[in-house]
Amino acid sequence: MIYFTGDTHGGIDMKKLSNKNMRSTCGMPDQDDYLIILGDFGLPFFDGDRKAPDSDPKKKKKKKKKKAARNEDYAKWMKFLRKKPYTILWLDGNHDNHAFWKKQPVSKMFGGRVQIHPDAKNVIHLMRGEVYAIDGKRIFTFGGAASHDRAYREEGVNWWKEETAQQDEITYAYHNLASCRNQVDYILTHTPPDCVMRPLLQNADKMERYVPDRTAFFLDTLLPTVQYRAWLCGHLHMDTLVPERALGVLYQNVLNEQQLGLL
Repeated sequence: MIYFTGDTHGGIDMKKLSNKNMRSTCGMPDQDDYLIILGDFGLPFFDGDRKAPDSDPKKKKKKKKKKAARNEDYAKWMKFLRKKPYTILWLDGNHDNHAFWKKQPVSKMFGGRVQIHPDAKNVIHLMRGEVYAIDGKRIFTFGGAASHDRAYREEGVNWWKEETAQQDEITYAYHNLASCRNQVDYILTHTPPDCVMRPLLQNADKMERYVPDRTAFFLDTLLPTVQYRAWLCGHLHMDTLVPERALGVLYQNVLNEQQLGLL
């Protein structure tokens, strides 16, 4: 079975994947199951997350202490994920280190391109524009989104221009969808299409505000052309369903296919 949840943001929103929470809400996946995180996975996020703390005594103590805490946090959550008996799959969002993942090797799995996490073999990046065969389902994936908080971030440090859809990725996605006659079981993205996002954000928390997003504009074009059973996404920091689009936005909820009415 496949389980789905929204953004984890490194360890910030990872506690929803505790065994206790999952047993009480959606059931505990086993070794034959999959959990898919719908973007903003965030491990690693900063370039120094995977490095040991700097031992140079000339460095400022405050900066050194902060970096050490970040390293420890990264190591803690990667250990947490490695111990899971199931396979963890994730899409990239806008709050992921795109520069880091651009350097990681690409391999083939589920009939498409993937990246296996260098620190956890059971954690696998599902890449943009792919159509995978996972647990008997045909799944189209397309990560990425535009950050509404970009003005408060620094490029190459905690924001990357690759967060939004690139033209070659869009062309690749159209080609792969055409190869399966524009018919899939699930569409999994980080952001919803623009026409869905706008009304959802009208009454949302002020922190979640609308910004124009070419990723969402591209996804608009799939609504009238691709046949799908369910579309699931994250990004908006809310848990809600849009029945007329067969679309679910997930954040804190962890739901399995049966709960979503997909089995």
